[in-house]
Amino acid sequence: MKANPQSIVTAKQWAEALEASIAAVSKYGGANAGYRTMLDALIPASAALQERLSAGDDPSTAFVVSAEAAIAGAESTKHMQAQAGRSTYVSAEMLVSIPDPGAMAAASWYRAAAVAVKDKCQAS
Repeated sequence: MKANPQSIVTAKQWAEALEASIAAVSKYGGANAGYRTMLDALIPASAALQERLSAGDDPSTAFVVSAEAAIAGAESTKHMQAQAGRSTYVSAEMLVSIPDPGAMAAASWYRAAAVAVKDKCQAS
């Protein structure tokens, strides 16, 4: 099956979609950066992706670099107090030095997607 040229999504469009999804999660979930949620992984990923694309990096490389930012963002939740999400139901004493599970999950699937894209691009 031949791809329709109008159906090709650019790296910039993917980055814009990520920004829109972050805005929607924030709007409907009430969370922002620093609330110990998956947004603490996705916001730095989005910023890194935008930065690397603007710098002219290869899109698949920019995606992998932004995945590293997602992991770092998720890890940073270790020292945050839960203000939204499921972690608000767990005592603060139990959360000390443990990253937010939702942030870690989001960072993990984001990284898996980035690596899959990178591998696919290298195979082409």
